[in-house]
Amino acid sequence: MLDVSLKEPVKIRLSAQVPTPMQAVRMAQWNFLELLPEACLHRSVISSKAGSRFHLIMQPPLIRDVLNARVRDFPKGDIIVDIFRSVAPENIVSDSGDTWDKLRPAMAKSVHIKALKRFSITISGVADSTSARLATLAGAPVDIDSLTTNSTFETISRLAISAADPQLTHTVKRALTTFTAEIARFSPLDFLNTPGWVPRPGRSSTSPGIAHGHKLIDAIIAARKQSGPKTPPDILDKLIAAQAKDPSVSDLHLRDNLNVMLIAGHDTTARTLSWALYLCAFDPGVQEAARSEARRVLAGRAAGFDDVKHLPLTVQIIQETMRLYPSFPLLVRKSLINEHLHGVDFRRGDQALIPLYALHRSRLYWNEPDAFRPSRFAGKIANNTYLPFGGGPRICIGASFAQVQAQIQLATLLSRFRFSLIEGRTPQPALSFSLMSKNGIFLDVKPV
Repeated sequence: MLDVSLKEPVKIRLSAQVPTPMQAVRMAQWNFLELLPEACLHRSVISSKAGSRFHLIMQPPLIRDVLNARVRDFPKGDIIVDIFRSVAPENIVSDSGDTWDKLRPAMAKSVHIKALKRFSITISGVADSTSARLATLAGAPVDIDSLTTNSTFETISRLAISAADPQLTHTVKRALTTFTAEIARFSPLDFLNTPGWVPRPGRSSTSPGIAHGHKLIDAIIAARKQSGPKTPPDILDKLIAAQAKDPSVSDLHLRDNLNVMLIAGHDTTARTLSWALYLCAFDPGVQEAARSEARRVLAGRAAGFDDVKHLPLTVQIIQETMRLYPSFPLLVRKSLINEHLHGVDFRRGDQALIPLYALHRSRLYWNEPDAFRPSRFAGKIANNTYLPFGGGPRICIGASFAQVQAQIQLATLLSRFRFSLIEGRTPQPALSFSLMSKNGIFLDVKPV
């Protein structure tokens, strides 16, 4: 039941202590993040062993070195690499070699802030269609997760493959949903650093759904090569152009990176938008202030790229949402060094874990860390204490795209609808592929 006396938004109950390997296996069955010890909220580093040595890092100078200055000494850890490579072996998320060097520039250019300004008309159009869809659902409990997922996938599919056909968009989304359902789930065996050849229960890269998704993307790539580039070029066109300049870039590279862009490009933004609407429902005062701001600026139309700078509270709500509920709440790196660094004894093969969920709620760096206070982002935030998109050269290339899309969608929806909590429908944050609610996010919605 909804606890009406709840003074803070829902949060994950962290472990009272560093779990033993057997405790880790049991706890990770229902929520991987509950493996994090509560001490992460008031300590800067915790070193321990659970199957292998690991270091939980909440110390800003050490985080800076792991993600930036010493990035070659701390490549991406096996947990993330194995999850993505199981379905997309040649993708830039897990790769740190030739694939990353050749394809990241083309993909990054596609979602650069200048490209976003041109593409924002599409984002605004999707915000309008999402509002129309929501208007048909208002007056009853609304599955916010489903709403935002459909909306953000429509947006990324138009940016990536210029897919305006609703039937094609639905088919691609259904095929790629299999990835998050069957592949991209953390396992307790990942945390214990069990070798990758040991099967993870519930994780299979050979399902018919994933095979169908591969065939679908292959067909889209082949058809585009026949028809030629779109005007303006989309992400697929940029990847094909990169292939034309370097024949070592294969069609498998194109497919794998297109898959990753479609999956990560909609899932993370959908989660952020869902949690933002929950937080606005949790705090009606903040919601009403943001609605007044949006209605004053937008005057009934959907928000656009140039409106964002006039919507400071909307921007702060998205920033605070990503602090409380970061889409990827755990960064994983692997030590290649034997060195004493910032007081931590690293050995080759150690896991370096940066738990963003705990870092963003640390009592060392944040006042009232569990409270929803968007105004905190009106001031300066200390370096390396807020990293919703990671940091360093491996920072998420879609950071600007995700934020702008979420801000445009949120301002448009708040200007037209009022969102309220529903008794008995309290969300339960948990880590699957991203930080989601394992029982969904359902809100009461009424037109303004």
